Amino acid sequence: MNIVWFEKTPKGRGNAAIDKAYKITFTDKPKGVRCNVALTRKLAELGADYVFMGVRQESFVVKPLATGGTGFKLITNKSSAQVCAASIGEWAVKNLLIKKRVKGHWDESNGVFAFDLASAMPDSVMDEAVALVD
Repeated sequence: MNIVWFEKTPKGRGNAAIDKAYKITFTDKPKGVRCNVALTRKLAELGADYVFMGVRQESFVVKPLATGGTGFKLITNKSSAQVCAASIGEWAVKNLLIKKRVKGHWDESNGVFAFDLASAMPDSVMDEAVALVD
């Protein structure tokens, strides 16, 4: 009899701690954006307590801020951070992005994280979303 044994995985959410890719997930309860471990750590490293969030062409953009002003408060729980914002949540619902995870990168020249929305949105919705911002 051949038996295939399962291997024990690290406690928690799999290998989240070793994943170095920056990712966000659009949430509906609460409405807003959740950051993965890697992004949360980078935001902490940058000293960000607040962020600006917006859409530029086909990217969702997150700009770290040290002080509030008109930025969104970054709420950190354990190893992940989130921004609760009805405006972002409603936009994500309208654009069929709820529970979608989007990969991004640090854009050093502009000082922002840029997340590729084209990979998560249907083409027709992407055209409308970009038109709303332009």
